[in-house]
Amino acid sequence: MRNWKTIAGIVVMIATLAVLAGLVAASPGHGETSEGIQWPPEGPVRTGEMTGGTQIVPDLTEEEKAAVMQIMESDARLSGILQKTDWQVKLIGPWTEGGQRVGAGVLIMFDTAVWMQDTFYNPSSGRSYTAELWVGSIDVRVDLRDGSIAGILPNMGKAPITSDDHAAAAELALNHPLAEALGENVEAYLTAVYHTADYPHGIAFFHIRSDQGEAFVAIDLDKMVVVEQYTGVVISSEQ
Repeated sequence: MRNWKTIAGIVVMIATLAVLAGLVAASPGHGETSEGIQWPPEGPVRTGEMTGGTQIVPDLTEEEKAAVMQIMESDARLSGILQKTDWQVKLIGPWTEGGQRVGAGVLIMFDTAVWMQDTFYNPSSGRSYTAELWVGSIDVRVDLRDGSIAGILPNMGKAPITSDDHAAAAELALNHPLAEALGENVEAYLTAVYHTADYPHGIAFFHIRSDQGEAFVAIDLDKMVVVEQYTGVVISSEQ
């Protein structure tokens, strides 16, 4: 089983989820990257016991976990997403804001990557973004104060097929030194396109694969340049 690691600046919703999912931050620029990447980078949400022991956030009780599952099961949007593939809940943990526990964070892993096109809202940053991407897992934030889904944040998955979309950007990605270092028979799989305030015309992520290895190359679709900050090799380990 592959265990991919994240590129620096790209974090999953909850630090505890990141550790248990095997996602570990790396160095910026030509660093390590991962299936299960959440982007745009928003910074980690604190959960559980804080480093230094200055504050302890209690874990969820079994009753609270049951309430979280009930809230998720009754949400039409989330139900529509989960109907697309088989899935499993990997972890449920406390979600905090301003040092106060407000709800739960839930990591849901998909058996196969699902293509999604939607607008996503991050309740911690208060910002929304639109994206089209292959999703390997989602982070769901459940607000236990009002019994609602506060946010559904997708994590990039492994694209099962190549695409003719953004062909010029794909060619640019294939000409990157990391791609050229992968030898012959190299292919570029369009994994995601995000539209944010920094990239209103989109930033595309291409998963570069060959028999010799893998990499991710990010392309600014407006300027048609590589975004080195989000470009890196894939480090994988077999379990």
